[in-house]
Amino acid sequence: MNLRDQHIIRNPAQVMLMSALFLPLFGIFLLLSGRLHQTVRVGVPAQLTSLPGTFSFTPSPPVVVTNQPAWVAPPDFPLNNRLEALSHLIYDYLLARRFVPDTQQVGSVFLLDLNTGENYSIYPEVAYSGMSLIKIPILVAVYRKIGAIPTMSQAQDIALMIICSENLSANQLLSFLGDGDIYRGADLVTETMQALGLQDTFLTGSLWVGDLGIVPVATVPPLPLRKTNADQRITEPDGYNQTTPADLGWLLAGIYQCALDGTGPLTVVFPEQLTMQKCRAMLQVLRANDIPALIRAGVPAGLPVAHKHGWVNEVHGDAGIIFSPGGEYVLVVMLRNKMWLEYGDSFPTIAEISRMVYNTFNPAEPLDNTHTESIPLCSLGSISSQLFTDLRSGSLPPIR
Repeated sequence: MNLRDQHIIRNPAQVMLMSALFLPLFGIFLLLSGRLHQTVRVGVPAQLTSLPGTFSFTPSPPVVVTNQPAWVAPPDFPLNNRLEALSHLIYDYLLARRFVPDTQQVGSVFLLDLNTGENYSIYPEVAYSGMSLIKIPILVAVYRKIGAIPTMSQAQDIALMIICSENLSANQLLSFLGDGDIYRGADLVTETMQALGLQDTFLTGSLWVGDLGIVPVATVPPLPLRKTNADQRITEPDGYNQTTPADLGWLLAGIYQCALDGTGPLTVVFPEQLTMQKCRAMLQVLRANDIPALIRAGVPAGLPVAHKHGWVNEVHGDAGIIFSPGGEYVLVVMLRNKMWLEYGDSFPTIAEISRMVYNTFNPAEPLDNTHTESIPLCSLGSISSQLFTDLRSGSLPPIR
């Protein structure tokens, strides 16, 4: 096995008949049957295991699958495997950009075709500082708790957290989740991810707010590092805020499925708290995040992209759902360099990976070049008032 094959894990969609679900608060027990397309090494913490167009999460430790049980029904459509060559090209590109596994500068990618379920993880099972990408899990937890329609104040905090990436607004929402206690709110975020089977994502406190002097109401002693299944050694991730590209990718897939037709893991695990309309609202605010860089810089201007960007000194990333003419897909890219990651290294890299994926899905009308632009200032006044009307309407239209 060459270096490239060691760090690209292929996890094709499994098309199968799902039977009964029993879902306790902190986990998922799925009674189902499954089929892998051929011999694969599975190395993401969750995999697609349901009928076409429906997503369910189930823990999946690394294994080598060599044959198929005789009692498993074959897929009712052929996987075209068009992403296999692409995943190798992306890995080669990362190497060319000096993002090399097991060094101080690394990168990981998660890619999922939402129409076929074919998916790949490049340099998987590596923990990264969650930075502002953790705001996607916060968003899901918030919509678990709010009523059918958020208040105007809640809608504003949600928009500021996602579009402007304001940590102060995120902390306000964490306080709401914890009934005034930010730490308890962070625990609810982690609990939500654990219940969905996303075991490598957690948050244990507030997000940094600079020199504003704003601190959580509650104080707690330093917490020991939370252990996960992901490699926490290579990237030295934030001990209070961690995730993986695969966790974020599967979470976005769950939001998409819920918004599409009200099915999937979010509504199965939280049937009384998450609805199709709430998931459509989540997609609406993620789509309003229109910074002209990162994933958006690798697709045509104006193409709908529901995403959250984030960066800290040493880690930069973007996680999104791309609604392209050739099909919808999830793309998550996280890059890290010890101590400091240059924006001149990370932004073009993520944009080019985005362009490579877009062109694979849209070969008839490829994008010739990326188009990164300056990121404009963001504030409550720069957000369209229509977004707040939409978030509080309770009757958003179908997503496609």
